[in-house]
Amino acid sequence: MECDNYLQMIALFATIVSSHWLVSRQIVKNKKSSWIEDLRREISTFTALGISMGSNSTKDERFKIIKSSQLLILLLDENEAKQGKLIEVISSTMILFSTDFQENHVQDFKEKYQEIVSLTKVIISEQTKKL
Repeated sequence: MECDNYLQMIALFATIVSSHWLVSRQIVKNKKSSWIEDLRREISTFTALGISMGSNSTKDERFKIIKSSQLLILLLDENEAKQGKLIEVISSTMILFSTDFQENHVQDFKEKYQEIVSLTKVIISEQTKKL
């Protein structure tokens, strides 16, 4: 074989390897951005349900917020510090809704709401930087 044939084979091999690397990298980015959107959607659902809760809330309403909180807990990684903290806050908030919701729980939820939103913003910011 001549030198030109070797160069063509090397160029072809390099093209295949680099294409594979670029595609796999893009797949990881798409999965991460999808996760960020899922987190945003579930946090907004969870907080909206929490805000709408009152002393006359039904079992169905409580079930919806508990379901949303469980989905959030499953979305988050407990091995990462900030996400672990958010899991703790969501879990403690879920306890408010698992029992009969009292009017004094409103203030507790408002405090936890601020913490949930601020932690979520930090987590999303960190994950966006990793993209």
